Amino acid sequence: MTHQMTVVSSVGTNAQPTKPQTDSRYVVEALSRALSVLGSVAEKGYDVSLAEIVKELDLPKATAYRYLQTLVASGYLEQRIDGNTYNVGPQFLAVARTAEVLDRLRRAARPEIVRLAAKFGRTANLGILAEDGVVYLDMVETRRHPDVKARVGVHDCLHATALGKAILAHLPDEEREARLNGPLSEQTIKTITDQTRLRCELEAVRARGYATDREENEDGAMCVGAPILCGPGYPIAAMSLTMLIRTRAILPMEEVIQELLKATSAVSIMLDRSAMMSYAAWRGDTQMLSEVADGTTSEMPFVRPLS
Repeated sequence: MTHQMTVVSSVGTNAQPTKPQTDSRYVVEALSRALSVLGSVAEKGYDVSLAEIVKELDLPKATAYRYLQTLVASGYLEQRIDGNTYNVGPQFLAVARTAEVLDRLRRAARPEIVRLAAKFGRTANLGILAEDGVVYLDMVETRRHPDVKARVGVHDCLHATALGKAILAHLPDEEREARLNGPLSEQTIKTITDQTRLRCELEAVRARGYATDREENEDGAMCVGAPILCGPGYPIAAMSLTMLIRTRAILPMEEVIQELLKATSAVSIMLDRSAMMSYAAWRGDTQMLSEVADGTTSEMPFVRPLS
């Protein structure tokens, strides 16, 4: 049985999002001009001189120079050794790489969260680790069951959500302990706020491969989540299915869990294969490229966590 769905993110579709209205009262003109300078340098693909920037953007030479030096100081541009030309810097490249990785993750996961939402008629989520918790990267919700308040871009607690606990349980010990170093906030009266109890739960999550959240983050809502593991088993993301407590009984929970684990495994395999293809191409290893394409290679490069 399929269900009507609302696609919350347009990733992977041909739809062109409508550009939001901008309130000119809050536009910082100096920042806007500095970003124009950055964009001008980035789009050219070669070392750009101060004179070119001045001519193209019609800026006073002193103003353009200040913007360039500010962008160099922040790492978004790099001043060449001749002192007269500029190109993109390490911070710009880091942002671009992160955007590429996140886009690849979204595109790999989208068919699976669409499938889960359609199959069970409940909201399916994709989340990644952030400095202050877990952030929803993509979501597909059904019109029939608008289950939760969470939206794409919203941050939630790691310890109170199925997404977060699925990631926490599979982090390296040192990183997990660093995340748990501090008080655990209470989101509802059912949130686990005791460190010892949470650690026991995370051990169970790691053993069985999935996590649950029974009204621990939002009253009346329950989630089942599982990690997307890459490389040596690092949880780069997680997927979850959200349902209202009152509708849980009508869902085949064993099937929900199995389908969720099937979905996260499929995404993990796809991401690992993509990473391996890039790795093999970078090495110029045609044999590995062939083996990856055929699915016969056993070598797996380490996939770095998202930052």
